[in-house]
Amino acid sequence: MSLEILEVANHRQLTEFCLFPKKIYSPGEYPVATGDPGKIFNPEQNPVMHHLKGCCFMAFRNGRAVGRVAAIKDLLNPDQETGFFSCFECEKDPGAASGLLEKAYQWLETNGCTKMLGPATFNTNQQVGILVEGFERGYQPMMPYNPPYYPELMEAAGLEKLTDLLSFHWWREMGVPEKVSSALQRVREIPGVTLRRINSAGPGRDMELVRQVYNLSMSENWGFIPLTRAEAGAMLNYCARFADPDLLLALMVNNKPAGILLFTPSPLPSRPGVKSVRGAIIGIIPAFRHKGLDSLMMAEAINILNRKGYHEADLSQVHEENKVMLKIITKVLKAEQTRRFRIYRNKA
Repeated sequence: MSLEILEVANHRQLTEFCLFPKKIYSPGEYPVATGDPGKIFNPEQNPVMHHLKGCCFMAFRNGRAVGRVAAIKDLLNPDQETGFFSCFECEKDPGAASGLLEKAYQWLETNGCTKMLGPATFNTNQQVGILVEGFERGYQPMMPYNPPYYPELMEAAGLEKLTDLLSFHWWREMGVPEKVSSALQRVREIPGVTLRRINSAGPGRDMELVRQVYNLSMSENWGFIPLTRAEAGAMLNYCARFADPDLLLALMVNNKPAGILLFTPSPLPSRPGVKSVRGAIIGIIPAFRHKGLDSLMMAEAINILNRKGYHEADLSQVHEENKVMLKIITKVLKAEQTRRFRIYRNKA
């Protein structure tokens, strides 16, 4: 059967590219890069597009669309030799998947990249990874989700694991251990340490605070790409529309920003009738780590969740090498690991 890998060259083809996931997923489970290309690829709607360079490809088997991928180079990436494959979706067709990923790598190589990793939609500040464990928990909005055969397609195409990101689940019954609460009370009494709401809307909103803390706290992490002011603004716009303002926290030390914690709503709780949120961003500036402040921030968030009647929280995509955060999540909060997401790379 004939296979063609074609570059997306016009608006009609881009629309087909953006609507292709509807062939793979059930209604209500579509990935973020699905729908109107005027929103997905419009810098005014998606400000990350201001600093991306890329090319989209589709695979056709006997004239029928069977897959898609985008090759992305982020011009703000500190490692300009690394590019991403993005928006990957494919039927269970190893030949088509391999052809798409090979085309993506060829484009990246032509544009100065020697390494390709992903999937990342559209860079590491957005959705990253393929779900490899935890399919029984089903689809969750704003989180990677894919058919169980996708890891097979990655490996058949010659890609290998780069790293994993882990997600955890907290139930209110878990609480915060009394021993930990006593230790945290001592941290609260340190002079100059305060927690306040992040102002997500209106005059004086904390766009620069979020951008600054995000970039300083994430700069040592795998795959770091700095967040722009416009992207921080888009993040706060989303929070202003959907998030509980009490769950957008800034940690201050002597009136200077030290950390941020943002919980966003989870519209699909694990069971009917429960209030659910997702820990979207948890970051603390390196100079303020190892002082108990990160545990304080998390424990205070859990206290707010309990006080406001939330039943569960999903703590999402923690890097498997982030030993400090993993210790807080598993030892302090007693949260349980529920899902694993894998990031792949081309073999050297």
